[in-house]
Amino acid sequence: MVQPQGFVEDEKEDYVCKLQKSIYGLKRAARAWNDKINEKLISLGFRRGKSDCWLYSRKEENGWTYLLMYVDDFLLTNIDKSIIAKVAEQIEEEIEIKCLGNVEKYVGINLEKDSDGVYWIN
Repeated sequence: MVQPQGFVEDEKEDYVCKLQKSIYGLKRAARAWNDKINEKLISLGFRRGKSDCWLYSRKEENGWTYLLMYVDDFLLTNIDKSIIAKVAEQIEEEIEIKCLGNVEKYVGINLEKDSDGVYWIN
Protein backbone atom coordinates (compact mmCIF):
# COMPACT_ATOMS: atom_id res chain seq x y z
CA MET A 1 0.00 0.00 0.00
CA VAL A 2 1.30 3.47 -0.82
CA GLN A 3 0.23 6.89 0.33
CA PRO A 4 -2.00 8.84 -2.04
CA GLN A 5 -0.27 11.40 -4.21
CA GLY A 6 -0.16 14.77 -2.46
CA PHE A 7 -0.22 13.28 1.05
CA VAL A 8 3.39 12.10 1.26
CA GLU A 9 5.49 13.97 3.83
CA ASP A 10 9.28 14.18 3.80
CA GLU A 11 10.89 11.40 5.87
CA LYS A 12 7.48 9.70 6.29
CA GLU A 13 7.28 8.03 2.88
CA ASP A 14 6.83 4.58 4.46
CA TYR A 15 3.89 5.61 6.64
CA VAL A 16 0.44 4.37 5.76
CA CYS A 17 -2.98 5.85 6.48
CA LYS A 18 -5.39 4.40 9.04
CA LEU A 19 -8.85 4.02 7.53
CA GLN A 20 -11.70 5.70 9.40
CA LYS A 21 -14.29 3.61 7.57
CA SER A 22 -14.38 0.69 5.19
CA ILE A 23 -13.61 1.17 1.50
CA TYR A 24 -15.57 -0.66 -1.19
CA GLY A 25 -13.56 -3.58 -2.50
CA LEU A 26 -11.65 -4.42 0.67
CA LYS A 27 -12.12 -7.87 2.20
CA ARG A 28 -13.96 -6.55 5.25
CA ALA A 29 -16.11 -4.01 3.39
CA ALA A 30 -19.08 -6.37 3.01
CA ARG A 31 -18.97 -7.24 6.70
CA ALA A 32 -18.80 -3.56 7.68
CA TRP A 33 -21.76 -2.78 5.39
CA ASN A 34 -23.82 -5.62 6.82
CA ASP A 35 -23.06 -4.59 10.41
CA LYS A 36 -24.03 -1.00 9.67
CA ILE A 37 -27.35 -1.75 7.94
CA ASN A 38 -28.26 -4.43 10.49
CA GLU A 39 -27.66 -1.99 13.36
CA LYS A 40 -29.78 0.68 11.65
CA LEU A 41 -32.69 -1.67 10.93
CA ILE A 42 -32.68 -3.08 14.47
CA SER A 43 -32.71 0.49 15.85
CA LEU A 44 -35.82 1.15 13.70
CA GLY A 45 -37.64 -1.77 15.33
CA PHE A 46 -37.08 -4.39 12.63
CA ARG A 47 -36.40 -8.00 13.56
CA ARG A 48 -34.03 -10.14 11.52
CA GLY A 49 -35.48 -13.38 10.22
CA LYS A 50 -34.42 -16.57 11.97
CA SER A 51 -34.32 -18.74 8.85
CA ASP A 52 -33.38 -15.95 6.41
CA CYS A 53 -31.01 -13.35 7.83
CA TRP A 54 -31.69 -11.06 4.83
CA LEU A 55 -35.38 -10.69 5.65
CA TYR A 56 -36.38 -8.07 8.23
CA SER A 57 -39.90 -7.51 9.54
CA ARG A 58 -41.64 -4.97 11.75
CA LYS A 59 -45.21 -5.02 13.11
CA GLU A 60 -47.22 -1.93 12.19
CA GLU A 61 -50.74 -0.78 13.08
CA ASN A 62 -52.02 -1.92 9.68
CA GLY A 63 -50.04 -5.16 9.39
CA TRP A 64 -46.39 -5.79 8.67
CA THR A 65 -43.51 -4.05 6.93
CA TYR A 66 -40.99 -6.36 5.28
CA LEU A 67 -37.54 -5.46 4.05
CA LEU A 68 -35.71 -8.01 1.93
CA MET A 69 -32.05 -7.30 1.29
CA TYR A 70 -29.71 -8.71 -1.33
CA VAL A 71 -26.20 -7.24 -1.00
CA ASP A 72 -27.09 -3.53 -1.26
CA ASP A 73 -30.50 -3.84 -2.95
CA PHE A 74 -33.60 -3.50 -0.76
CA LEU A 75 -37.15 -4.57 -1.43
CA LEU A 76 -39.43 -2.77 1.03
CA THR A 77 -43.12 -3.69 1.28
CA ASN A 78 -46.19 -2.57 3.18
CA ILE A 79 -49.84 -1.99 2.31
CA ASP A 80 -49.45 1.70 3.17
CA LYS A 81 -47.13 3.66 0.84
CA SER A 82 -46.62 6.35 3.50
CA ILE A 83 -45.01 3.78 5.81
CA ILE A 84 -42.69 2.71 3.01
CA ALA A 85 -41.71 6.36 2.48
CA LYS A 86 -41.17 6.87 6.23
CA VAL A 87 -38.94 3.79 6.55
CA ALA A 88 -36.95 4.82 3.48
CA GLU A 89 -36.49 8.28 4.97
CA GLN A 90 -35.28 6.78 8.27
CA ILE A 91 -32.78 4.53 6.49
CA GLU A 92 -31.58 7.48 4.42
CA GLU A 93 -30.57 9.32 7.62
CA GLU A 94 -27.70 6.84 7.87
CA ILE A 95 -27.19 5.50 4.35
CA GLU A 96 -27.61 7.12 0.95
CA ILE A 97 -30.39 5.31 -0.90
CA LYS A 98 -32.33 5.73 -4.10
CA CYS A 99 -35.99 4.77 -4.27
CA LEU A 100 -36.83 3.29 -7.66
CA GLY A 101 -40.60 2.98 -7.23
CA ASN A 102 -42.64 -0.10 -7.98
CA VAL A 103 -40.58 -3.21 -8.57
CA GLU A 104 -40.80 -5.10 -11.83
CA LYS A 105 -37.62 -7.15 -11.51
CA TYR A 106 -35.64 -8.09 -8.40
CA VAL A 107 -32.43 -10.16 -8.38
CA GLY A 108 -33.23 -11.59 -11.78
CA ILE A 109 -36.85 -12.46 -11.02
CA ASN A 110 -39.57 -10.76 -13.05
CA LEU A 111 -42.51 -9.68 -10.89
CA GLU A 112 -46.04 -9.12 -12.07
CA LYS A 113 -48.69 -7.40 -9.95
CA ASP A 114 -52.43 -7.86 -10.16
CA SER A 115 -55.39 -7.03 -7.89
CA ASP A 116 -54.76 -10.06 -5.65
CA GLY A 117 -51.05 -9.44 -5.04
CA VAL A 118 -47.69 -9.99 -6.64
CA TYR A 119 -46.63 -13.13 -8.45
CA TRP A 120 -43.19 -13.94 -9.75
CA ILE A 121 -42.57 -15.05 -13.28
CA ASN A 122 -39.11 -16.19 -14.24
